[in-house]
Amino acid sequence: MLQDDIPNLLQDRDDVMKEKIKRMSKGELEDLCLQMVSSHPELVFNILKSDTSQSGGFHPPSGGNIPDWCLFNCCRQMPKDEEKVCCGYKDCISLLPVSILHLTACLHTLNIS
Repeated sequence: MLQDDIPNLLQDRDDVMKEKIKRMSKGELEDLCLQMVSSHPELVFNILKSDTSQSGGFHPPSGGNIPDWCLFNCCRQMPKDEEKVCCGYKDCISLLPVSILHLTACLHTLNIS
């Protein structure tokens, strides 16, 4: 295979996938999304993180209201009291890639960390 063929092969693959997705029913699309969340939560998180109701993503905008329980100005207001917790790290854990957070949670669950 020539190196020049790779872009065309990738485009063909993308076209085939787009066509398959267009033919899926709503239920099939929902199942696909749930499978993607289970298999690759970081992918779905990265796609959805730009679609947050709070401007500025998951962190308050500059000059915005920082909750009094936040230690390093990275937290946002949360609806439930049990969610109103700062991680306590200057380099907020919410700034880490989701894959690292997922691994950390797994290690914590296994009492390895």
